[in-house]
Amino acid sequence: MHAVFNSLKQQRPPLRALIFLFLALLLTASTFALPQLPDGRRILPPPPARGSAAEALDMAVFTQTRALQGTERWALAIRDDRLSPAHILEAFSCAAGMRMDARKTPRLAALLGTYRDALRPVVSAEKNDWKRPRPYAQSDAPVCLDTFDKYRLGYSYPSGHATFSWAAASLLAELMPDRAAAIFQRARVFGESRIVCGAHWKSDVQAGWLNGAFMFRALQADRSISSRMRAVKREVAEARRTPQSPDPQSCAVEQAAANMRIE
Repeated sequence: MHAVFNSLKQQRPPLRALIFLFLALLLTASTFALPQLPDGRRILPPPPARGSAAEALDMAVFTQTRALQGTERWALAIRDDRLSPAHILEAFSCAAGMRMDARKTPRLAALLGTYRDALRPVVSAEKNDWKRPRPYAQSDAPVCLDTFDKYRLGYSYPSGHATFSWAAASLLAELMPDRAAAIFQRARVFGESRIVCGAHWKSDVQAGWLNGAFMFRALQADRSISSRMRAVKREVAEARRTPQSPDPQSCAVEQAAANMRIE
């Protein structure tokens, strides 16, 4: 890291200052105290019971979506497997109407990192309580995960990806209320990517959306997060003054995914 900082001395002052800010925020992001979040096990309904109509629907959707292997929708599901703040900003660029990245909005990226780190142990506790098997544990049908990821992910209910992406979308919609409809549409697609991928049952994702919604309210009520929001709002407003257009091909793929019925 010392070598990185020393090399920055050769940069022009404005660029050097921006990079220093970005690196400083990355280095200090982990020092923020993680918020206390509600226990979703007291709020979410349990997963579908064995032999129920809801479980049969989950199985039918899993079977039907295997036909998407090799399509653009499948490729989008693979891209949506990543939960880094940098990828979340990239994934929501079309919905935001501008190209977003961590270099332009380092405070927003750091806050998304806090969201993710706060949600991860809570969702893990929920999954370990309900112990619902993943779809691929009961089928040899294709999924968009390698063998390592299959064993690494653990239990299925609720979806952590859907939880985090919905909470992230709620944050982005608060920062850009005029883009709220497009942002939440992208969050729906992000969650549905887990169904397409075969990593989750449909009801896992639906529970994740609900989980993300009430977790967001708890996150925003936390004093350590609310104290950071003013600077994040200024940063996003500044980025929107000189926006770069998102990739039109990516936007077309995401809109096609939004128009697809996953049922």
